Amino acid sequence: FEALSVRPQDSSVRLQLVNDAQRLADRIQETDANLESLSEQLPEEIDGRVKRVNELLKAIAETNREIQRAEATGAFANEPIDRSNALLTELSKLVKVDVTEDQHRVRRVTLNGEILVSGDRASTVRVSDTRPEALDIVCDGAVHEVVPADGEIGTLLRFRAEVIPAIREELDQFARGFMRLVNGIHSEGIG
Repeated sequence: FEALSVRPQDSSVRLQLVNDAQRLADRIQETDANLESLSEQLPEEIDGRVKRVNELLKAIAETNREIQRAEATGAFANEPIDRSNALLTELSKLVKVDVTEDQHRVRRVTLNGEILVSGDRASTVRVSDTRPEALDIVCDGAVHEVVPADGEIGTLLRFRAEVIPAIREELDQFARGFMRLVNGIHSEGIG
């Protein structure tokens, strides 16, 4: 740009600017295409994790059932409690949940205050149809929408709904500004 501003009539300098601008435009387009590809892959990634959440919720409900049976007979429920702990650890990596335990050591699992597991009953989780950053929790036929704050799913949902669109918008604004700059310098040289 500096060489062109000093020698705007020099055709070799103008040609170099055009070539450099084209290379930058190609990189911008490549970056945008990569972001688009990532956007297209995210739903599958999110769906796979949501499917795993539902499997974990059912398994936790089953361990609660086993804990209830053991506690009702006065037996120790160490093995189902250990399994439940492992399941809850995995679940917590996917979504940030709150866990409480009743006097019989049965776990209640919630996400943003909405019930995921209560006793031997598990809710179903799905990606929201109305908000790309949210999940629907289906419990007893009622649907409650939540936006996960943390965990892999919350991160992926935010990335899809907020981060990628913001980066693409900034990239677009940069490209438009760069194009105006190059066109302005180019038109000054033509005179």
